[in-house]
Amino acid sequence: YLIKEVNPDGSFAIFNYALKSGKKGLCVARTPPDTVKSKYKIPNSRIVWLVSSGGNESGSLPPSALGLGRDGAGEIDEEKIAPDKLPWIFSNIRAFMDGNGDSGVVILEGLEYLIANNGFKSVLSFVQQLNESAVDTKCILIVPVSPTTMEPKEFAQLEREMGETVDGSP
Repeated sequence: YLIKEVNPDGSFAIFNYALKSGKKGLCVARTPPDTVKSKYKIPNSRIVWLVSSGGNESGSLPPSALGLGRDGAGEIDEEKIAPDKLPWIFSNIRAFMDGNGDSGVVILEGLEYLIANNGFKSVLSFVQQLNESAVDTKCILIVPVSPTTMEPKEFAQLEREMGETVDGSP
């Protein structure tokens, strides 16, 4: 789902609801993990922070980070990744989707930050691949974005690619 909203509050509420309903979550966010945990009360979810310094250069998350091979009840794990590592971000989100299928939910908050660091065309391709993966695995994909942060043509392209757009504004 592409969620049109100025701030990601509505998207995190949907993500949180899915987690409380028993889904396993992966949160890839520009918002710092401590803020995500305290402001949105995210239970038992992997949080990958999009940050330009201190990112994981190993190329993959451990299986437990992807929701695989561990119960993890009540635990929140954190990683950092640089925003220009789109292939790494995609491969790890895809691994999470493959491992969890329709019992998984992914929120990707910070699309504007990814665009600023990679360009719109690269991020559009990234979103296309993520959306295809979500459809293929039946995993829920939540992508909050503010339409005011990009050209109307670009936003329209994102809407077409995601298919399902929800107005998250109050």
